[in-house]
Amino acid sequence: MKQKQEKILLSLSRLGMLNRRQIQHLHDTGSVRNTNYLMQDLKPYTDYLERSNGRIYKLNQKGINLLGEGTLLKWGNVEHRIIRNDVYIKYRPDKWFPETEIKVKGVKVLPDAVFQSGMTYKILEVDRTQRWYKNKKKMEDYAKLKETGAFQKQYGHFPTIIWVVDMESRIPKIKQLGKELGLLCEVYGVKM
Repeated sequence: MKQKQEKILLSLSRLGMLNRRQIQHLHDTGSVRNTNYLMQDLKPYTDYLERSNGRIYKLNQKGINLLGEGTLLKWGNVEHRIIRNDVYIKYRPDKWFPETEIKVKGVKVLPDAVFQSGMTYKILEVDRTQRWYKNKKKMEDYAKLKETGAFQKQYGHFPTIIWVVDMESRIPKIKQLGKELGLLCEVYGVKM
């Protein structure tokens, strides 16, 4: 197996699911044709799902066994995972913790990812279909987490919360709510 192919499999293990465009960005695979060729060679180790905008790949059990790591994923939350991985590609973080619960002094939140970019930590929230009251509750929980001071004590700052939303109309609402709660928020539409 070529080194580039092994790196692609390792990215699938770490990030769960990737579309062809993401594989091209992460591994400099060049053209669509070349990327398809590489992925064809990896067919014994991957499964794919056909979407209108291209294939989405994940490791199958044989791929997990070959690497000795990874989790066999179901095809749920595909779009959510792809958006989360777009953020990974944008920031290229030093540390990446997807869906890691933060629990401090009775306050509990489950962000889509926590990551370190340079010297700062950031929290990622992807909102595709979530009801507004859930976003508001989550933002209030982040404000409570900030009030504990625990994160600031350990890392020197409270993370910026990055929101990626499907509905553009939510961008100003999230910015305003963050401002009211004393949270630093960056808000992007899905197309980032």
